[in-house]
Amino acid sequence: MKIDSIKRLATLKRSVGNWAIVSVLLAMGLTGAAFAAPDPHVQRYQIIINGNPAIPPNAHIQRYNIVIQSPIYLTLSSSDINLAVMPNVETSDYTQVTVDTTATNGYKLTMSVSTSDSDLICGTDNSYTIPSIASAGNLNSNTWGFSHATNTAIPSTWQPIPASSPITLTNKTAPTITGGDTTYLHFGVKADYSQQPCDYTSQITLTGEVN
Repeated sequence: MKIDSIKRLATLKRSVGNWAIVSVLLAMGLTGAAFAAPDPHVQRYQIIINGNPAIPPNAHIQRYNIVIQSPIYLTLSSSDINLAVMPNVETSDYTQVTVDTTATNGYKLTMSVSTSDSDLICGTDNSYTIPSIASAGNLNSNTWGFSHATNTAIPSTWQPIPASSPITLTNKTAPTITGGDTTYLHFGVKADYSQQPCDYTSQITLTGEVN
């Protein structure tokens, strides 16, 4: 079972002469693992031989597996984050991510870009972009990145936005604590006066799946 919902996380936008807002869409996906019950229902079709019922080795047997979805909940504290971007200044904000599950083997939290492009893309002209940083470190001018942390402090190091394959943010092998496990997903951007004025967007997908 997969449940998807779309939440706005942030948007990067520049008005004439001034930076205003940077925005990123965040989609959440929840996937529950199915398993066969230890005592599945079995129907046996008996064949009568010489007046006595028998079940030969090749008798037709139907098994009905009972499928149960393990519960997992993924929530965000903020549905809309506004970044007041100033030229040549690193600007960031975060959303609180909470994962709650009773799954015995824990869960995995992954992050990916809904398209195959990790850039922030201008909505009116896709030739204008703000690329992700190429490797972990500081934000260079006209780049953006993310950080997954256990606190709300401004990150000292940023990570590249995944371009194609999902990356694992958390892989826990036990149920969450009471009330869920809480982490913080930060997004940061840095732009200078050379960046084309536009509304730049990207869509990020967070997926919580039981192990």
